[in-house]
Amino acid sequence: MRVEYNSDQIVAIETTVKHFEHWRATTERGQRRMSEELRTMAIDLSQKIGVHRASKALGLNCTDLKRWGAKGEATNTGKFTEITLLPSTDFSCRVEITKNDTHINLSLENCSMEQVVTLIKGVL
Repeated sequence: MRVEYNSDQIVAIETTVKHFEHWRATTERGQRRMSEELRTMAIDLSQKIGVHRASKALGLNCTDLKRWGAKGEATNTGKFTEITLLPSTDFSCRVEITKNDTHINLSLENCSMEQVVTLIKGVL
């Protein structure tokens, strides 16, 4: 299966691969300790093209790359709006969820808070 990348993805791949090639060329195999900057670049690339494709392009272990990304998500700060409603109150709202490169926008009408929470937990 052939994958087509957009120009931003191509630039990200080429730039990140060059940084990793330089790192590998300038460090001894047994002495390699990846900098936080390289890890961040790998995580960013995996969010643009996917973990498996990024790990293959960079010559990294896919499981390690997933783990680094998961640690990054834990420190990710997002905007949250706290709302307090009685459990039986029906309301209408707009829910916007962003995870990695996936964006979901929902308009909900006449639903309970429990339904919204269940929906969001199912998506995340």
